[in-house]
Amino acid sequence: MVKLKHAELLKRATSTLVLVPIIVFLLVDASGAGFVLLLMMSGCIALYELSVMSHTALSTHLIINVLMMVLFFYLMNGMPVEYFFLIWLSIFSLFYVFRQRWVYSFLYNGLIASAWVFSIALWQLDHWSLVIALSLIWSVDIAQYCVGRCIGHYPLCQSISPNKTIEGAVAGCVVGLAWPWLPIQGLFVAIGAIVGDLIESRLKRIFNTKDSGDIVPGHGGLLDRLDSLIVGLPIYYLLIKLGVSS
Repeated sequence: MVKLKHAELLKRATSTLVLVPIIVFLLVDASGAGFVLLLMMSGCIALYELSVMSHTALSTHLIINVLMMVLFFYLMNGMPVEYFFLIWLSIFSLFYVFRQRWVYSFLYNGLIASAWVFSIALWQLDHWSLVIALSLIWSVDIAQYCVGRCIGHYPLCQSISPNKTIEGAVAGCVVGLAWPWLPIQGLFVAIGAIVGDLIESRLKRIFNTKDSGDIVPGHGGLLDRLDSLIVGLPIYYLLIKLGVSS
């Protein structure tokens, strides 16, 4: 039985077709003004959604986010990327250690900050590196969603997100493997994107929220679209720095 609702899919597709060209245009702007604008707007909206979800003041999240970005930049410029990645991985692992809501909110803020840092690092390497990374990650998202809703039967992680299926995850990994010239990068980034999606699902379950917001028609909130980036982008950047390209 086909589960996918055509109206919902049409709404998602329309939003994607409208937003993607705008995002690409801002990212490849040689002056950098478009990228800065996009980063600031998305950052403020994402933190606002996190503050509403966690019932915490927006100013608190803004201060934490800025401080963590400064810390991440300091560490990234002062140590090999492998060590920095281990620090990031340590933050990620704490999600499975602590149970308090405020700790989850704080840690997720840190992961958002790291996503901005890795976005900036990729953009500095080459504007198109970031465009390619985003295209890969969101292609995985689309495949995971469509296949999961159409033919998905077996839950990927029932306790966190019953709507995500093994079939959808496999489809996302296939898209990663099929990514032109980057099969190894694509597979690992696809797995990272799926894990990032599950992390945000866990956060929403903790705060008893279905969507982080409704700013993007058919997609929910901005955090719902950025969740896969918090793991996918760091992995993509690490593999580039390690010279893994095929």
